[in-house]
Amino acid sequence: MRMDCERRMEVLRQGLKEMASQLYAEEVLSLVADSVKKVLDCLSCGVLLIDEHGGVRVKISRGLSYSYIKELHASPGHDLINQILQNPRILVVKEGESLYGKGFEHPYKSLVVVPLVRGKDEVLGVLFADSDRDDAFQGEALEFLQDMALLTVVALDYYETKDKLISFINIDPLTELYNFKHFHELLYREILRADETRHPFSLMLFSIAGMANYNSAFGHVKGDQLLRDVAELIKSRVRRFDVVARYSGAKMVVIMPESDKEEASRKAREILEAFEGGYWAQTDPRYVYFKGAVVTYPQDADDEKELLHNLEEALYEAKRVKGSKVVIYGRG
Repeated sequence: MRMDCERRMEVLRQGLKEMASQLYAEEVLSLVADSVKKVLDCLSCGVLLIDEHGGVRVKISRGLSYSYIKELHASPGHDLINQILQNPRILVVKEGESLYGKGFEHPYKSLVVVPLVRGKDEVLGVLFADSDRDDAFQGEALEFLQDMALLTVVALDYYETKDKLISFINIDPLTELYNFKHFHELLYREILRADETRHPFSLMLFSIAGMANYNSAFGHVKGDQLLRDVAELIKSRVRRFDVVARYSGAKMVVIMPESDKEEASRKAREILEAFEGGYWAQTDPRYVYFKGAVVTYPQDADDEKELLHNLEEALYEAKRVKGSKVVIYGRG
């Protein structure tokens, strides 16, 4: 294929312009994914990032379904991950071969994996694309993908540094969770992502009922420790990429990307059961109970205001019931 150098430079300039305008990393990565799919006319493409445990997760994608993305995972020690970590280079996979030991969601004749390398040898993940043409990824197409990989690394590096510099203003000092202000910023971004990908996400809101009595009985120092312990309990039970924040007072909220109502409901009940087994729920007389609520976007709301209103309504319903309770919005 022929690719105008001006076109490649235009995409790069646009990506750098978006970073300079203080947009979020997801928007730059969306530009990368959209550009790769449009310019190369590929079946699907996306960015996979290596997590701290050596596995990979989908950061952004085009052309893959929600159900397939949930299954698309390479565990630590996988041959592909080892190969990329040991020798970061472009891999081109032909028809009949496989990236993960199994076929992609759709048939392809060629697939390319471009490592995302920071510095000399730090591999952050990969940029991938597949095509129904066996000659899709060679020459100028590979050069374009290398440009997009470089832009992705620059974006990830820029926003990682930026996040470290401003993280102290986004953290609740008592629980060390994200604060309410930052929760709203992250929720706004998640709604944009869900609207763009047409994939759902869910919110879980938890409240410790009876904190006033607990503080009166054991003191505010113990009460603060209870909040920290519950925050740790919630963080330990959710996925690494879920967002946990302090909503207000004794309320904590979780953003669960790529999660439908069934998955979020199971997780909320699992957290409730873990709370019920905690030392704070074993006092005699009983002082505190765990209340929870679950809503899913866009199933339960059309915008952020309606989503949070319905979430709080569900929590109110849980508080009307004696004892610990999780209410799933729309189900009671």
